[in-house]
Amino acid sequence: MKRVRAKANINIALCKYWGKYDELHVLPFTTSISFTCDAFYTLTSIESDDKLTQDEFILDGKVQSAEETRKVSTFLQRFNKDRYVRVMSENHVPTAAGLASSASGYAALAMAANTFFNTGLSAEELASLTRFGSGSASRSVFGGFAQWQKQSDRITQLSLEDDWLAMIFIIVNKGPKNISSKTAMKQTVLTSPYFEAFVQSSDEDASLMNQAIKNKDFTQLGRIAKHNAFKMHASMMAANPPILYFDASTLEVLQLVERMNQLNMECYPTMDAGPNVKLIVKRSELHSIESWLKDQLPQFTIVGSTMGKGSEILEIEE
Repeated sequence: MKRVRAKANINIALCKYWGKYDELHVLPFTTSISFTCDAFYTLTSIESDDKLTQDEFILDGKVQSAEETRKVSTFLQRFNKDRYVRVMSENHVPTAAGLASSASGYAALAMAANTFFNTGLSAEELASLTRFGSGSASRSVFGGFAQWQKQSDRITQLSLEDDWLAMIFIIVNKGPKNISSKTAMKQTVLTSPYFEAFVQSSDEDASLMNQAIKNKDFTQLGRIAKHNAFKMHASMMAANPPILYFDASTLEVLQLVERMNQLNMECYPTMDAGPNVKLIVKRSELHSIESWLKDQLPQFTIVGSTMGKGSEILEIEE
C-alpha cells in the first residue's frame, strides 16, 4: 500500500479574489495578494488499496457523499490518476465559515497528489493547477505572501517567509455561511452595479500592496487591506438579491476595532465570505492585542496566528 500525507495552511487575502473572469479556466477578475497563516490548516493523506472499487473521500472521520467524492476524484484526474484511492482529510479549521477551509483543503490535496502520482510539478505549476479545486487554494501552496495575477493562471510567492506581520481571528460564528462563496461570487458579478468599480480599483490596491510588503509598511498594508475588503462587501450588498455576510456580532467587532485604533492599538480588519473578522496586526504586538481582545470579547473565539509556511509533504509510505 502506498500512502502520502501532506499539510497546507490557510491563507487570507489582503487584496481579495472575488469573481471569475473566465469560469472554465478559473481566471480571476482581480489580482489577489494573500498572507499564509499557521493557526489553521488541513492534513490530507492519499492511499492506495487493492480492495477499492471506487474512490473514497473521508473528511474528519466521516465518509463523504457521492457528490463530494466526485469533486475530489475529478480534481485528482489532473494529476494523471491511474488507480482508485482513499483520500482522508482532517480540517483543523471550521468548514464553510469564511475561514478558508477550502484553501487549505485543496492545497493539501494537491500537494499529496503531486507526490503520490509522481506528477513532478514545480511549486508554481502546482499552484496553477490547484486553482481548479479552489481558486484561493492556489495561494496556500506558498508560505508568506503570495499573488495571483488577474485574468491569469500565474500564482507566485511575493516574499520569503519573514516574521513581521500577524493576524488575529475573531470567530463570532463557527457555523456554515448562509450562501456559498461560489454562488455569491457569480451573483455579484452578474447583478451588482458596484462590481466593476471594485475590479477597477483593485489594480491600484495590488500595486500599493506590493510596495507595502516590500517596504514592510504596516500602516499602508493595513489601510489597503481594510479598504479592499469593504469595497468587496459593498459590491456584494449591491447585488440583486443583496448578499450580506455580516451579522450583529460582526458589526460589534468592527466597532471595537475602531475604538482600539483610537486607543493606539493599531490594527486593521479584513473579512471574507462569512461573518468572522480577521485583524491584521504587527507581529511584535500579536500577544498583547490577542490577550486584550480575549478580555473584551469573552463570548467569541479569539485565535492569534503568525505567518505560515507553504504546503508540505509530511510522510511517504511505499
